[in-house]
Amino acid sequence: MISTEAVWDRSLAWRAYDAADHVTKVTYPAAGGLAAETVTTTYDTYGRPDRLTSTLGTAVYIDDTAYDSYDRLTGRTYGADFDGNGINAQRTYSYDDSNGTRRLTSIATTTNVNELITEKQKDTYTYDLAGRITELREEATGQTAQSQCFRYDDQSRLTRAFTHTTAGICANTAQTTTNNQGTAPYQTAYTYDRMGNLQSVTDTDSAGTAALRDYLYPGYDDAGTWTTANANWPHGVRKILHKTGSTTTRTDTVTYDDDGTMLKRIEQPATGTATTVEYTWTKLAQLATVKTTKASGSELTRYAYDADGNLLVRTTPSETIASLAGTELRTDGTNVTATRHYTSGTATVAMRTTEGTTATNGKLTYLMGDTQASTQIAVDATTGTSTRRRYTPFGDERSGTLPTGTDNGFLGKTEDTSTGLSLLGARAYDPNLGRFLSPDPLSSPYKPQNLSSYSYSYNNPVNLMDPTGLENCYPFDCAGEVTDFDEPKPPTDPPVVTDLGDGTAPSAPTDLVNNYLGDDQDAPTVGQMQAAGTYMPHVSPELNYELYFRERCGRDGMGTDMTCANFRKHYDNWAHVKSIDADSCPICGNIGFLAIVEYALGRGGKLGRPCPPNSFLPEAGVRMADGSVKEIGDIEVGDKVLATDPETGKTEARTVLATIITMEDKDFTGLTVKTSDGDAEIIATDHHPFWSPSADTWIDAGDIEQGMTLRTDTGTTVTVNAVRSFQDQAETRNLTVDGIHTYYVLAGATPILVHNITQVELVVSARVITKVR
Repeated sequence: MISTEAVWDRSLAWRAYDAADHVTKVTYPAAGGLAAETVTTTYDTYGRPDRLTSTLGTAVYIDDTAYDSYDRLTGRTYGADFDGNGINAQRTYSYDDSNGTRRLTSIATTTNVNELITEKQKDTYTYDLAGRITELREEATGQTAQSQCFRYDDQSRLTRAFTHTTAGICANTAQTTTNNQGTAPYQTAYTYDRMGNLQSVTDTDSAGTAALRDYLYPGYDDAGTWTTANANWPHGVRKILHKTGSTTTRTDTVTYDDDGTMLKRIEQPATGTATTVEYTWTKLAQLATVKTTKASGSELTRYAYDADGNLLVRTTPSETIASLAGTELRTDGTNVTATRHYTSGTATVAMRTTEGTTATNGKLTYLMGDTQASTQIAVDATTGTSTRRRYTPFGDERSGTLPTGTDNGFLGKTEDTSTGLSLLGARAYDPNLGRFLSPDPLSSPYKPQNLSSYSYSYNNPVNLMDPTGLENCYPFDCAGEVTDFDEPKPPTDPPVVTDLGDGTAPSAPTDLVNNYLGDDQDAPTVGQMQAAGTYMPHVSPELNYELYFRERCGRDGMGTDMTCANFRKHYDNWAHVKSIDADSCPICGNIGFLAIVEYALGRGGKLGRPCPPNSFLPEAGVRMADGSVKEIGDIEVGDKVLATDPETGKTEARTVLATIITMEDKDFTGLTVKTSDGDAEIIATDHHPFWSPSADTWIDAGDIEQGMTLRTDTGTTVTVNAVRSFQDQAETRNLTVDGIHTYYVLAGATPILVHNITQVELVVSARVITKVR
């Protein structure tokens, strides 16, 4: 292990903020051979990150950041701008404003070494009519020109990906062995079953030899034929057959625990000794150890986390890596090195490391991510030389290596070379398999392709990303390299998952939007249209905002907190939003966007204030699955509560995935109901939803009226005899329940059906998720 006394003086990392809550300074203590430094971020008049400078040798990490009138990032200068001798790098972004889509069309990178400018990257993007990337063309001067081509099925799942040196080849329909061309060539085909499970992956080399991986699931026999309905864990792959032609060269057998988390994978070649990989997990379902046993012996990798679930220490067979006070320390048992990563907004733009160098204050490297924030271009700040890393669509390394001193690769997250896993927030991900090792605790029944809870990004990894392991999103929505300008947050902040609709194309013809949505303010929600097969993504952001508010806020009052929090956090250019009118944005009037924004602002409270919480007092009784009663304040992750889907009547035991504490709720409603034992009161915050059979919908406690009925655990109803509203400063509690997102809270001795919190986003507004499974 690392001896902290020898490499770190136990000083703390300090942060300073301005009046708008932007991080303005970060002070790092000396550690691992890196001197102490203070890094300063300056912002433009609109609150967007501009320059990033340091007291360490008066370094300039980012000298200038440019944006256009749509708030899109258009360029960065890495290193100090100069006249004469010096070294820096420039990156520019271009967009298509000719057809209303405003999509990214190109990314270019150049280096300037003593005024000798060299083109390092010239990538252009082509899209289909659904807004999906179909071609990524690389044409930098002095490099081999090549295209990556992507094809999709009618569910937007990736079906083919290949490289070719000829421009425009992606439009051809035939796939031949000549497709394997260019730098790090590949040719891969994917198939899926009806539930969204990845069913086969076929890699074909330039000689035409195909390497096939067949994924078999419960309910399928070894020939891949469906034989058994209603098999347990239908999305957990149980066997993987590796084939060359018709010959099986290796068989992987996979087992899981009762929660569907992978426990063991036995890789048995056709001849020879099997390799066994065993996984253990913490009580919060985080990866604890990976033990790999081969004929030559066993190797063990261990993981340790802080109280907020962030990876703190990783011990591999060759080294130990620890994060201390903003600096990553590594030791092989003899030597200790240090690495710091520097961010502008949410983008990692540079790193400094003592590994592999004797230079004073370490080696500085400028880092540039792709549209999904995966580490792509690295430029040596001393020499101007650069490297490029390429990935397969599902995140495996294709070519190039990461800069010395960092493991931040796919999505900018940790790549553990000792296990082959990428650590994507809450879950461990295997980019070779294209699957997570554990199920998604936040799966949504309204997104059918997400019902396969081990799948990655709806099997659309080119256009979507999942950096938290909890929610698929477009780079536009969740910290992509190109369009996210949120200020950096302290590392202890819990992740906020976002989903503002299913498209990023901003504008569309008025008649298209009218035909799609109409003027009816009771138009269907996204979920209803998806179920009916009428939902079309990529129409316009205004349309997606409208649909999003209807889905999350305008229907039954549930999700209002999350809607407000997400809109305020990720679309907080309120001055721009409030300036929209029928003249400046005719399409907004056509889809009711203006009215919905006003509605959201009204429901969300004053700008900049937290959204209303929904919870119960800690002493509130909850009906457990075994029939007992437990105070909500005593419930722990892993406990089982009784849950009911009121629309189907299905009632069963469900696991608690998270417990939530709100420290300062003050708006409460007391509901007095008539029970068999007499009148009894249940107290909730104003915005907690109850199921009302008389209204046949969920209703916030503050909107419930005398005479309405509520559902009990036996399926009967009780009548609300009295309602009182009051204010008090009190700590409150809530739960996140697996699968059926409900539970029962007692009024006297009678359990009453209430809704849970279904999204991790509600950690905003002073909420603290104390435990997450």
